[in-house]
Amino acid sequence: MLFAEEELVVPEIRHPKNLWSDKILSQDRVLQLLHKVVKEGNFPHCSLISGPAGSGQLLIGLHLAQMLLCKDENKPCGTCQSCYKVSHMIHPDLNYSFPTIGAGAVCVDFYQDFRNSVIKNPYLNVQNWLKDSDAENKQANITAAEAKSIIERMAFKPFESDCSVMLIWLPEYLGKESNILLKLLEEPPGNSYLILLSEDSKALLSTVKSRTQEYQLGPVEEKYLTEFLMDKYKLAKPKAEEYALASGGNVSMCLNWIEEEGIKHMELIQQMFKAAYVKDPLGYMAWIEKITALNRDEIKQFFSFLNTLLDLCLRLPYSPTAISGNELISYASKISTQLNPDSIEKIVYLLDESSFAIQRNANIRILLLDFLIKLSTYLRRG
Repeated sequence: MLFAEEELVVPEIRHPKNLWSDKILSQDRVLQLLHKVVKEGNFPHCSLISGPAGSGQLLIGLHLAQMLLCKDENKPCGTCQSCYKVSHMIHPDLNYSFPTIGAGAVCVDFYQDFRNSVIKNPYLNVQNWLKDSDAENKQANITAAEAKSIIERMAFKPFESDCSVMLIWLPEYLGKESNILLKLLEEPPGNSYLILLSEDSKALLSTVKSRTQEYQLGPVEEKYLTEFLMDKYKLAKPKAEEYALASGGNVSMCLNWIEEEGIKHMELIQQMFKAAYVKDPLGYMAWIEKITALNRDEIKQFFSFLNTLLDLCLRLPYSPTAISGNELISYASKISTQLNPDSIEKIVYLLDESSFAIQRNANIRILLLDFLIKLSTYLRRG
């Protein structure tokens, strides 16, 4: 032949290394386990990554997506086209579901806003997300329309990779709409992975949890969180140590304190304990008026913060960190003398019950009054 045909070889595009795992703090045990099951081809098609708020569930989910969608032998390589697209949350075989506002809302309409929020702060909580989407004072949920959209998107064949991945961030916001997904949870398409990322797995229906393989995260260790706050946010060491201790390893909480230049809700907490301790009905009503100015998600965040305070009461005697100079730590030191471990355990259980009731749209005023009456009883026994 005059002109021999030559096979056209397209050079593989490589990008600067960008791994979601580089942003994960203090979860080595779970990461090692996940790497092992993915490498061996045994990662479940329906999984649940659970742990306390601010421990990095969303980051773990994105890291898993990078591993599952990467075509390199050493997954994830962080430099291939797939890893690049996952690092920018634009891979066509990676889908997301998350709480939104509106009865018929579906997440695909909010993808760009969600990408921007996560890339800016991968440790964001639901309040950060609502604030970024200009819906700060509204109640978020994952709608029935979104549950049906999840089923539709999971049915798509992969476009570029050998599989597809669906990340459901905060599946506890599904509520009863979880029932729509039960068949999908039990039998996801063979070439797909459904990964639930929960901050409150107790709020999930038992029929949902039983269909998943659960991997549990712990709170971020104090030393890693302290270093992170010093390196990335330039906090002085004493302030970083105080935030790391006071937050109980909740990165989201620390970042909110940095943004707000201090710890929120201290006045509400002090007013609550004072009214409950002296059994003051007028104090109850005044406190309820103040806290009902918050939306349901903010009240849940307040309960989560109170849970952290009680945990701090138990940890303070064993912590090497100095307690002076931080309002929350000083207050925890003060009230810890009025509480014993048994009463703290009862209050924590009460907080869990109340948060669950809020998630199920209980009457807020009745719920808060019941909470204060029970809290008063536990405090007087403490």
